[in-house]
Amino acid sequence: SGGTDCLYFGTLARRSEVSGRTIKYLFNRKNIKYFCDLNIRQNFYSQEIIEDSLITSDALKLNVDELQIVNRLLLNQPFDIINLARLISKKYDIELVCVTMGDKGSYIICGDKDDKRYHPIDNVVDTVGAGDAFAAILCLGFLNGWDISKINRLASEFAAETVKIEGALPKSDLFYEKFKEKIN
Repeated sequence: SGGTDCLYFGTLARRSEVSGRTIKYLFNRKNIKYFCDLNIRQNFYSQEIIEDSLITSDALKLNVDELQIVNRLLLNQPFDIINLARLISKKYDIELVCVTMGDKGSYIICGDKDDKRYHPIDNVVDTVGAGDAFAAILCLGFLNGWDISKINRLASEFAAETVKIEGALPKSDLFYEKFKEKIN
């Protein structure tokens, strides 16, 4: 593991044979956490890749559409976000499961606790990068043991700010200053 605390991976990165083998090679290391951003896109996934990723994950982020695909492929249960997230958590021994719903909010499920968050979004310019922004704060909060309501609030606020700029990354690091204060 070379001094790392976390392997943050997405299933989309596993679509090429070389990157897929590399990520799988890094699975099952001791003393690190595995954070999976499911990223089910077009036909760049398989049941095997999804299940293998779930088995490895300590924390999981997926959107509501991806949850429907996971349910269809692996669970075949009535569709209920919290119940499915808890079932995934239990079946695959995942500590934290987050289901995002775009502008309709997000759920974080951790053990017997859950937090639903809706953060109003004004002045949307570009949604590219919002999911990654959310996942970055989600991962940070998970690794630092924050309460799930704090994680969900800050991740939602950060994603909401990200959609107000053009492109996935801000042009200036000043964008991050108010979030650094909230994190510390």
